[in-house]
Amino acid sequence: MDDIDSFCRKNGIQYSITSGTLIGAIRHKGFIPWDDDFDIMMERKEYDKFVSSYKSDKCQLLSVNTNSDWSDLYFRVVDNGTTIKWKNCAGYSHGLWVACLPFDHIPTDERQFEDLKRKADRYYKFFWRIKKSMWMENSSVLRNTIKLLFRCLYKLLPATLVGVKMENIIRKYSKLPSDKFGSVSWWWNRILKFPANIFDGYCDVEFEGRQYMAIKNYDLYLRQVYGDYMQLPPEKDRVPQHGYIAYWK
Repeated sequence: MDDIDSFCRKNGIQYSITSGTLIGAIRHKGFIPWDDDFDIMMERKEYDKFVSSYKSDKCQLLSVNTNSDWSDLYFRVVDNGTTIKWKNCAGYSHGLWVACLPFDHIPTDERQFEDLKRKADRYYKFFWRIKKSMWMENSSVLRNTIKLLFRCLYKLLPATLVGVKMENIIRKYSKLPSDKFGSVSWWWNRILKFPANIFDGYCDVEFEGRQYMAIKNYDLYLRQVYGDYMQLPPEKDRVPQHGYIAYWK
């Protein structure tokens, strides 16, 4: 994240830490004690600028624009000095990462908004999820076998095909008149609408003794996504959510 932050500040690219990372910064001045990942977000114009210009001696950018085997609609910057092993399933083979969500204008018209969600849902269910299907220990042998067969079928297609197609759909709808922002790239099944001023201004927030960028309207954002984010969850829910172990190479 230090590498990303340094690059963005040198090149005039604005970003904001987001999701649990942002809660951690505001509530704990660092990581949520039971959390184990790092997320940021960017407006689409900032996102495109970063993807087209990012260079690093220590890290690698993974996106549909740079990697033929990448199908996610957000990019990851990965640490080349580390590697991860998934506990219960197969996964991308790369190092520890910071993930970045692009935010686009979302149609204000409800009919157009539902049409966008329907198309995103269709591509996710029938293509993207199958392309990335994994053998899960908590699924039946029949279910896993069916997913494997479909995955073999779609292996004939480039992984980026679906990602690029969905990204084009998102960009098309983002050009419609709108005063709302949202991210289709992660929350495809529950696209949240944020007011256009959500990205009006940035500030620095403390995170583990460092200073990273955040949107000034972080309270509005966090309350819409999480409700009372300053309230700690029940103790039984204070556990890591990601199934991997990380190693130094």
